[in-house]
Amino acid sequence: MVERNDSIELNCSTLLRSLERFVRRHYCDRDCSFSVSRQLISIDEELNRTWQKCSEIDDKTIVFLYLLVSHAILDYIDPRTVVCVCLYVTYTYVGTETSYPLRAFIRNCNCTRERFFGCCLSVVQQCSSLMIRLNADRCYYDKLRRDLMHYL
Repeated sequence: MVERNDSIELNCSTLLRSLERFVRRHYCDRDCSFSVSRQLISIDEELNRTWQKCSEIDDKTIVFLYLLVSHAILDYIDPRTVVCVCLYVTYTYVGTETSYPLRAFIRNCNCTRERFFGCCLSVVQQCSSLMIRLNADRCYYDKLRRDLMHYL
């Protein structure tokens, strides 16, 4: 378990690797070639070109995304769609913009616009109290961060 005063630097790339391993372990088949980090960077770069002024990917965003990916129950959905849906909800909750264009997220997953929004609503319904808790409770944030680091 990683404690705050450990010498391991908990930077964004370390958290991304941990998230990648979590998703692979919980959502992917053995021969899955899906890359969480490539997908996040691709969406973020597209938004940087068209919508937002700076990257939204940082350690807080990754921990928030981990919360959603680890608690959302989305039946019969591939890992790419799970990550896109949870990333969209993450950006709309913690991002600097008031809204985000859906195209960047839907283009990277395997579902229709209606199915995507249905999944977003499901995530919000399932995780709303946890999102509020994460925003208000630093100890809960630290716990989630430590939990995520178990996948490193």
